[in-house]
Amino acid sequence: MAVVISLIVHWQPERVIKRQQSSLFRAVETRKAARIRRLLSNEYEDRWGFTAQEASDAFLEARGHFLALGIEVESQTIAFEGKRAKVTIDLKLVGTS
Repeated sequence: MAVVISLIVHWQPERVIKRQQSSLFRAVETRKAARIRRLLSNEYEDRWGFTAQEASDAFLEARGHFLALGIEVESQTIAFEGKRAKVTIDLKLVGTS
């Protein structure tokens, strides 16, 4: 029974989103272009009109300006629409150059 409860908690949509975000942030911090692209939805959009590929390129370009980079979440909203979720997030990049 404990295993079932553990699996249910593990696969809660909010937790899955947070794990995917953490994985995306690690990919940016470690310059893993293919992983960044896999983690961004084909329907990715942002306030600058970037596609997922353009955003991936921009993440890597921004990362290139720092010796070390950390990504912090400043604010986030998650809206569920059936089996889909729309995540809106403001990030803060903290780095040393």
